[in-house]
Amino acid sequence: LEPAADMIAIAEERLSGFLRNHKVEPAPAVRFHQASLEDLDLEDGTFDGILCRASLHHVVDEEAGLAQCHRLLKPGGVLGISEGAWIPGLRAAEALLDEEMREYGTLENPFTTEYLDHLLERHGFGNVERYHGVFGLVPARQGDVAVRTFAACPAEFNNTLTARKPLRLPDTSGTDARTAAEI
Repeated sequence: LEPAADMIAIAEERLSGFLRNHKVEPAPAVRFHQASLEDLDLEDGTFDGILCRASLHHVVDEEAGLAQCHRLLKPGGVLGISEGAWIPGLRAAEALLDEEMREYGTLENPFTTEYLDHLLERHGFGNVERYHGVFGLVPARQGDVAVRTFAACPAEFNNTLTARKPLRLPDTSGTDARTAAEI
């Protein structure tokens, strides 16, 4: 999904080169859609999963964008988001975002973790799971050290998460849920 035709042309060229260079056969069915997330016109429940990798902060209308994600997911579908979070008061980071917007003409609008959680709940998502971003290698001798220690992107400072569109049926995703069955 990409609103700019020239970026789709680049993506198609890169995909073609990758498939050719790695001799991927049969080629997977990949379709590119030229539209913004807010304007994407596909049927309800089209996808099992949607991944926003370093892209949600470019969406002009986050309310409409997340409503679209919910609409486009099948019941039980997963929305994955992976990008930085805005931390109010970090003026140096805000200055870098302002500079990028001036230089490239892109929208750089990261969300606080609290605001994104609010939006997800507001648009019907549940089972939000946040992740620490751990990059690189961890020495085997440190295998018992808490993951949090190695987090290059700690969960509380990043919007790296999954959220589910509820099935609206009893399922096993609620760890506190109890069955009404008797034996």
